[in-house]
Amino acid sequence: MHPVLSHRNYLNQRNLHLTMASDETSEPLFSRWRRAVIRQWKRRKMIAALQALDDWTLDDIGLRRSDIKRVVDAFDDRELGMQPLASNNVHTIAEQAAMQRAC
Repeated sequence: MHPVLSHRNYLNQRNLHLTMASDETSEPLFSRWRRAVIRQWKRRKMIAALQALDDWTLDDIGLRRSDIKRVVDAFDDRELGMQPLASNNVHTIAEQAAMQRAC
């Protein structure tokens, strides 16, 4: 016998939406509130970090200062959790050379 090939999408979008909605409502209210508060805090933190960049750096990223809030609003939870590559403690060249000599 030949195998039967089917191009049918068994995960119907309607059923997938109902499954996701039932998962969200089964979560306790406090957990949903806490997650929303943390998401807003991360959103404000990301906006502040991007606003602190100069215009040339924003241009390199492909952003205009007026687009920052719109772009950050489109981020999901994973993207809001991104950390900058450079730390806030930027060392001078002399400090970096001294640290390399110490190692």
